[in-house]
Amino acid sequence: MEKKDLKNDGKVKKISTIALITILTTMATLTALPIANAQNLIMNVATSGIVNFPIAVDLNGPTDQLEGIKFAYKEPGAADFNVTTDPPVDNEPGLPGERYVTDPGGDLDIEWTPTMVGDYEVKWVMPSTGAESNVVTISVLQEVRLTSYPYLGVIPNPVGVDQVVLLHVGMNRPAGLVDTGWEGLTVDIEKPDGTKQTVGPVKTDSTGGTGATFTPTMIGTYKLKTIFPEQQAPWNGITYSAAESEVVELVVQEEPIPYHPGYPLPTEYWTRPIDSQLREWSTIAGNWLQEPNGLYAPNNDDAPDTAHILWTRTLDTGGLVGGDVGAGEQSFEIGDAYEGKYNTRFIVAGRLYYTDGGSRGNPGPILTHCVDLHTGEELWSKVFLDNRTISFCQTLYWDAFNMHGTFDYLWITRGRTWYAFDAYTGDWRFTIENMPSGERMIGPNGGIHILSVNRGAGEMRLWSMDGWIRASYGSPAGSWGNKMEGQVHDANNWADNWVWTKSIPTDLQGGVEAAWYGDRVVGGTTSTTEVTLWGLSLVEGSEGTVLFRNTWQAPSYWEEGDVSVPGFGLPWVVWSHLDHVAVLWVKETRENYGFSLETGKNIWGPTEPQYYIDAIDDTHAWSRAIGPGYFYSLSLGGIVYAYDIQTGELKWTYEAEDPYQEFLFSNNWWGKPCFVTDGKIYL
Repeated sequence: MEKKDLKNDGKVKKISTIALITILTTMATLTALPIANAQNLIMNVATSGIVNFPIAVDLNGPTDQLEGIKFAYKEPGAADFNVTTDPPVDNEPGLPGERYVTDPGGDLDIEWTPTMVGDYEVKWVMPSTGAESNVVTISVLQEVRLTSYPYLGVIPNPVGVDQVVLLHVGMNRPAGLVDTGWEGLTVDIEKPDGTKQTVGPVKTDSTGGTGATFTPTMIGTYKLKTIFPEQQAPWNGITYSAAESEVVELVVQEEPIPYHPGYPLPTEYWTRPIDSQLREWSTIAGNWLQEPNGLYAPNNDDAPDTAHILWTRTLDTGGLVGGDVGAGEQSFEIGDAYEGKYNTRFIVAGRLYYTDGGSRGNPGPILTHCVDLHTGEELWSKVFLDNRTISFCQTLYWDAFNMHGTFDYLWITRGRTWYAFDAYTGDWRFTIENMPSGERMIGPNGGIHILSVNRGAGEMRLWSMDGWIRASYGSPAGSWGNKMEGQVHDANNWADNWVWTKSIPTDLQGGVEAAWYGDRVVGGTTSTTEVTLWGLSLVEGSEGTVLFRNTWQAPSYWEEGDVSVPGFGLPWVVWSHLDHVAVLWVKETRENYGFSLETGKNIWGPTEPQYYIDAIDDTHAWSRAIGPGYFYSLSLGGIVYAYDIQTGELKWTYEAEDPYQEFLFSNNWWGKPCFVTDGKIYL
């Protein structure tokens, strides 16, 4: 073969600098011309696909929003591109050739499904300007097969007999979207005695893996492996072969292996934040996000046994007056009634929030203070919006594929507009407009749910804050903060917010009295002649099912004595979600009646009358509290009555005695229950 080089008569041919620059310039011009002519329309798409499976098609290049973009394709063997001439005006991915509108930054992503096997040619076009992108050839195949690589992890190994083992099961090719995964995986287990056992089938998450558990029951060596069945991935159409993982040997011994020992509760001074590895400390790290139902505050299993004062803060002028006007017993005003000086108290993550100022008729600013609960140090104070106060607080646990963590918010509600503020700084985070009306319930992750019961229309609906994310992403979201915060949201915009709508009877009497997420909603009506109660299920799968409807005929002395049923703040004083019992109070006779929230029937009552002056308390519900198996009453008479909530039996009493007989109406101090927790009632 002849070898050619640049030598001529022993001399190297030289290209002049001017000629080289000219050539390079021409090349650069020729390279740039198609891009300029196409107005920076660039087709970005995979060069292979599978028939009848969608292919992601991306437009690159534009930096500003464009309208009238079209997707064009040429079928295998065809002479011309297919571009529709009657485009819709929306931006929803659909038929090839439809007109599309990019986002403000010029980006556009669609899905296109080829229906023939062979080579397609695709491009972006803009008929209004004649601009076209580069043409890309896509080879569409009938089938694509790939090898699978399943795996299995066994943790811990070795392990003690009858101790739980975690199995990490999966295949090392990730799935498509975040809510997809490999299906039908099993784990084959051979026991030390040769017998077999199977765990599964299981579905993985989008990473290709998932977890399962297994408990070995005999000493020896187990042999385990993952079985991956052949399957076609719905996100790309590729068929992945059946395969098995390597065999993992699990050694099971007689001696149990140690688990994480945990940490004891502190015995000396401690501060926030608490290291999240100190899991046992959660019993002393509780929050007060809102006044709980029946003043029952669970999950505080190491509640204080003493009433030591850690610190004090001056709120206003107070105490004994002294001088001419205050000679003797006169004190400065304390704000009662209706002009309280210590309102809207909340606790989040060791920080106390309260308001002052803004008493009735006072146009001054209403300040919200944030104080370190341990030290009393003020961390910040501010006026929210137009002199608004905190309505309730929230700790929202967000469990998603990108993160697992809790967000804390201070909520201020103004009609149907709700504002979320950062609990740490007090800064605004986001707003929700057009919030639905109804019963606000808190889900197990701290999420807000609104139950709307329309008896006239025979309809019950559940709104969920989780729907915002799914509706905006189109699939479960990986993050919360960067999608929600810094924006004003419309609660009506996303239909996914309404989790379900169920039909209910149109003849239910009265309104909603109580609702508990995932359990039930109860309602009814009362009069001096009868009590009607009904209940509807909120249990997943049976929402709207009528649990009970019952009318009880009241004793004749109710009507004869014209008792206050109903009346101001009456008659219901307790709705126990713990025991499914409601308690009705008849103030004139100072008696309690119990009703089952399983059947709606009266189950006990009346109780023996309480102290005479309890009848004139107009804050009846605030004078009651609940605990597991009990309800408590403490009012003007200064006597705590502890009743068995299932039978109405009086179990014990406690009197808050005034040793010097200073109180006008009783030998005891007027009292109210503060809360119940850890088997104790705080007064």
